[in-house]
Amino acid sequence: MSEAGPGTFHAVCRVRDIKEGSGKGFVVEGRSVAVFRENDQLHAVSDRCPHNGMPLHDGCVRNSVITCRWHGWSFHLLTGRSPDSGAPGDGSWIRVYAVRVRGDQVEVSLDAGISN
Repeated sequence: MSEAGPGTFHAVCRVRDIKEGSGKGFVVEGRSVAVFRENDQLHAVSDRCPHNGMPLHDGCVRNSVITCRWHGWSFHLLTGRSPDSGAPGDGSWIRVYAVRVRGDQVEVSLDAGISN
């Protein structure tokens, strides 16, 4: 499972609550956060597609990319960038948050995210 750097972490669920190849949405301090499991690794990102604000947690995960089921926009779970974008900062992106596992709890930090 993923471990991440320092910050304030918030418990969102148990590890078993996130099934392989899928995601689940949570509200953490008023922010919509999606947690995904792929290849037994956990990833946390913003749960809102920047295209139209639709949730991402119920999208399709493949090769560390989440694709919004509503309009097909895609984002890499490690960087938050669209696989179709060119240089960094070009195109749409979503926020990537730090995630860690403590015991059987999945925790997410809003202030220790990965910058894009």
